[in-house]
Amino acid sequence: MHELKKILILVLLLLPLSALADDEAFTVRNVEISHSGEDAATSKAKAIEAGEAQAFKVLLKNLGVAENQAGTFTAAQIAAMVASYQPQNEKSTPQSYSAVLNVSFDPALVKAVLKKANLSFHEDGSQPLLLIPVLYQNGKTLLWEPENSWRAALQKAMEQNHSAILIMPIGDNEDRGIVAAKDIESANSQAFSQLAAKYGVKDILLTEAWSDGKELTVSATTIKNNVKQKQQSFKFMKPEHTLDSGDLFKTAALAVIDSVEKERSAKVEKPEVLVTLPMISAKAEFSNIGGWVAMKDKLQKMDFVRKTEVKELSGNSARLDIYYQGDVKNLPAMFGNYGIRLSNDGGMWVLKDAGKAEAPAAKSSADSSLKKIEAAP
Repeated sequence: MHELKKILILVLLLLPLSALADDEAFTVRNVEISHSGEDAATSKAKAIEAGEAQAFKVLLKNLGVAENQAGTFTAAQIAAMVASYQPQNEKSTPQSYSAVLNVSFDPALVKAVLKKANLSFHEDGSQPLLLIPVLYQNGKTLLWEPENSWRAALQKAMEQNHSAILIMPIGDNEDRGIVAAKDIESANSQAFSQLAAKYGVKDILLTEAWSDGKELTVSATTIKNNVKQKQQSFKFMKPEHTLDSGDLFKTAALAVIDSVEKERSAKVEKPEVLVTLPMISAKAEFSNIGGWVAMKDKLQKMDFVRKTEVKELSGNSARLDIYYQGDVKNLPAMFGNYGIRLSNDGGMWVLKDAGKAEAPAAKSSADSSLKKIEAAP
C-alpha cells in the first residue's frame, strides 16, 4: 500500500502543468442537486444523474458550444464522459437527497464526442485564466484583504455562472508573498506569471476596479507570456432605486465574467457565419441584475437572433444591438414566443420581460444552418 501511494505521488509530480490545467477546464463546480419522492438511494442516484447533465451543459457553454448547436446527449452518454464527481454538503432523508456537486469530465472523451457530433468548440478546452481582483477604494489598494468587495463579487459571480474558465487565487501566505496589495502597481508581469504557475495555468486576467461609492470603473487586462495583450474598460453607475453599493459590484462582476465567456465562445465561430445581417438597437429594461440574466438567457435561446452586442449596462437597463434573421415586422411576435415583449417607442426598440414564454415554432432548416454569435461589450 505504501509503495502504491509513492507511485501515485510520483505520477502527480510528473504530470505537466498543462495537463492539470486541462483537467481544471473540464471540471464544473458547485452544481446544486436534489431529488425527492423516492427512497434515499434512488433519490441520490437520480439527483447525481441530473447534476451530471447540468454540469455537462455548463461545460459545453464554457467550451463555446452554442446552446442551439449542442444537440441531445443521453444520460448514459454523459455518464460515460464523467471522470469523477464529488458531492459536498450532502443531506439525506428516507425519501430525499440533496448536495452540491463537483463534476470532472474526461477531456479526451469529451473532445472525441464533440468532434464526432461535428460541433465546433474551443480546442484547448478553454484553458483557464487566473483572475487577479484589485480594488482601489478610499485611498487604499486591496487585493487579498477581506474588505475587497470586488474580489467577493467576482467570486460569487463565478459560482453563479459555474465558470470553469476562471480561477480565483486563494490568497494564502504564499500568494501574498508573490504579489502583495501594496506592490500591485509596481508588480511586473513576471510576478503574476509566478502566481499563475502555482495554479497550473498560463494566462492571467488582471481586473482593476476604482470605486467612489457612486461609480465603478473596471479595467480588465489579459497577460500572456509576461506581456499585456488586451485591455477592456467598463464603467458602471449605481442604480437610482437602491443605496446598496453591493449591486454595483455585482453588476460589474457579472458583466466582466460574461465578457470573458463571450470572447472565448467567439473564438470557435466559423468565418462563413459572419455575414451582413439586419440589426436593431434596443433598450432592455429590468428591475434588477437577476432580470438581466434571465433576459440574456432568453435571447441566447432565440434561433433567429444571430448576434448581440451589449453597449451599456446598469442595474436596471442595458443598451444593445441585436442582429437577427427575418422580417422586422415579425420581431415583436417572434420575441413574444420567448417571453419577451418587444415594442417600438418613438423609434427606440424596448425589451421587457413578458412572463412565461410560449412554445416557439419548430426551427427551419435555414435557421439550423446558422450559428449565434455574442460579442463582449
